[in-house]
Amino acid sequence: MTKKKTIYYEELVDPFSSGKKNFLIKAEHFMRYEFAKRFINKSDVVYDIACGNGFGTKILSEKSNNVAGFDKNDHFLAYAKKRNNSADFYKADAENIYGFVKEKDLLLPDVIVCFETIEHLDDPEKFLKDAYKLIRDEGVIIASVPNGKLEPKAKGVSKNKFHKHIFYKKDIEKLFGDSGFKIEKWWGQPLSNYIVTHLRAIERKYLNKLLNKKFNFKLASYIFAYPLRFLRHRSYSIIFIGKKN
Repeated sequence: MTKKKTIYYEELVDPFSSGKKNFLIKAEHFMRYEFAKRFINKSDVVYDIACGNGFGTKILSEKSNNVAGFDKNDHFLAYAKKRNNSADFYKADAENIYGFVKEKDLLLPDVIVCFETIEHLDDPEKFLKDAYKLIRDEGVIIASVPNGKLEPKAKGVSKNKFHKHIFYKKDIEKLFGDSGFKIEKWWGQPLSNYIVTHLRAIERKYLNKLLNKKFNFKLASYIFAYPLRFLRHRSYSIIFIGKKN
């Protein structure tokens, strides 16, 4: 029997899809990419690693003229190429990104964006060390990971079957530091997390209506899910900026 290839459809969140995932989950994913644009210049080479179906790559392309998306899923990449002709897309595994970029002789990045990915990798340390080798001097990596304090667990293991690691803030700081990056600041999305955790009925009754096309999804996302430094430790996902010294 041929072993079925794992495809992480359950983990993909596309804010612009017609799926029934709730508003706040979509808003959080959307706002991470809107947030990343703050740290990108028009001339920067930007990598979106584990880009999925490219919704975020398209957002990054609004700021930079040289964006590349990388993913190992053929289905996602085909969709990404259809929705965005302003970026290049490559089939590549995040855990072998260094070898792929060198083999293809691609332009090296000034900025690497990698959201909700590191916890899926067998060897996160290798990935970050490879990212450090790839990124240009003074470049930055913008990444998010689930907050170990708030991630649902059973016997010390994540209840999310796709997550191979649980990271607390100190773990991320050590992981980035051991790889050569200096974490300058970190952010969270505490308001959306608080509503999901404590005010779920309100979210279901009122906020999910924002998925209706008559509402301004972008404005509402800014209000409820834009990354903040205030109460960041109460966010389900934490967002780090690591700089190459």
